[in-house]
Amino acid sequence: MKARMADLETKTSGWTSEYSSVQRILNYLARKTKSEASKRLMLDIIYNIMRFSGKNPDELVEMEKDEVEDLVHNYLDGLEKRGVSRSRVRTERTFIILFFRENGYKHAKELEITHYSLSARVRFKPQYVPTMEEAIKMADAAPNLKAGAAILCLATSGLRNATLRALTYGDVKAELEEGKETVFVPVYPEMKKRVPNACKNNIPYYTFFAPVAVRRLKSYLEQRRERQDGIIEDNEILFCTDDKKVKDRRYSPLTKNYLTRILKQSARNAGITQWNDIDAHSLRKTFEEVLDKPLIDGMRLDIKVREFLMGHILTGSQDPYFGSGVKVQGSAISFNKIKVEEMRKDYSKLTFEPKPVFKKEEAVLEAIRKFAEAFGIDPMRIKIEKQKELGKELNADEEIELIQNEIKKMREGERDPQRIVKEEELEKYLSDGWHFVSVLPSQRILIRR
Repeated sequence: MKARMADLETKTSGWTSEYSSVQRILNYLARKTKSEASKRLMLDIIYNIMRFSGKNPDELVEMEKDEVEDLVHNYLDGLEKRGVSRSRVRTERTFIILFFRENGYKHAKELEITHYSLSARVRFKPQYVPTMEEAIKMADAAPNLKAGAAILCLATSGLRNATLRALTYGDVKAELEEGKETVFVPVYPEMKKRVPNACKNNIPYYTFFAPVAVRRLKSYLEQRRERQDGIIEDNEILFCTDDKKVKDRRYSPLTKNYLTRILKQSARNAGITQWNDIDAHSLRKTFEEVLDKPLIDGMRLDIKVREFLMGHILTGSQDPYFGSGVKVQGSAISFNKIKVEEMRKDYSKLTFEPKPVFKKEEAVLEAIRKFAEAFGIDPMRIKIEKQKELGKELNADEEIELIQNEIKKMREGERDPQRIVKEEELEKYLSDGWHFVSVLPSQRILIRR
């Protein structure tokens, strides 16, 4: 069987195969979308059928219709018995029928293969969409800097799993080194050479990483640079694999499943109950929710801008987005520089980080602590003493009252044995047995008996 697979690999290169049956299906896929992901999946399924039947592709398409139907049913039933998901079985059924159809099994010879239906209970995978605050908590709880940066890059850009994994350092290098707070991120068809699904439907577009993500990304890259003797080359994968079994790890993307695992792990560490229902698409939805919310100026993004940043096909012409000024490394694509800056300006009005909550009590408390220190009072010490006395934590109002009382005692001279006096009064107090302690910021003098 290994020999047969090796034979398939040696006889198939790119979109060309020495097997006439394989060439027919490759031609069909090339005419449709020329999707690298679809090609790879088709070749994997052909190999699986070869292994199951013991026949090469050209021998398979010479079989009688009823023989093929029996073979396919037995193969698909075997997948189910091995615990393969019903969704995967349905996908393989579709690709198998397509392979045989393009090799003459149509009309009277059309294959009659049973549909493997999905029940309503299992048709849709549950998905939890984190809030932006939860995404930040996930990044904080991530197992390493790379994972934390990946989480926030996904949540602030809307990039798909495959697209994030296909990014190179060169894609973002220029703006990172320029110190841009909001970083331009291109998506272009050539990325599919690194990860087949990276540019869905070959639609080029761009999005951005927000400052909260850029800060994490810089920290991760600084750590990586230290480990790589200070050098990260432009063609290195931005989020490269950590698998020690992989040769040239710096140029190899993370796997889809690995990225999904670290997202779930981070969500679980962050205390999100539905952590197991989170994946890269969840964070894409997080970004979409941010796009739908009002901007910091109270306005909303134009619907076309939102759709463009999500990488969706726009109705009408997309020509205004393309042009000269912003060249994409390794691609024939370039974008209109004026439009990019307009989009960056609009994007910068999105709210990714929670606004700090101003609490009046905390502001007053901080001010009165500083005022007390000017009187030589240690606010933390008297708070701890009072909490021990009462056997409970003091709230802000109670702490304010405590400090005010201490200041009052100080001013009235009731509180042992120190006093604040003016410079011209110092000599009199010294002659009465008081001792100099310090000059306060107010230029008054603290003395003690």
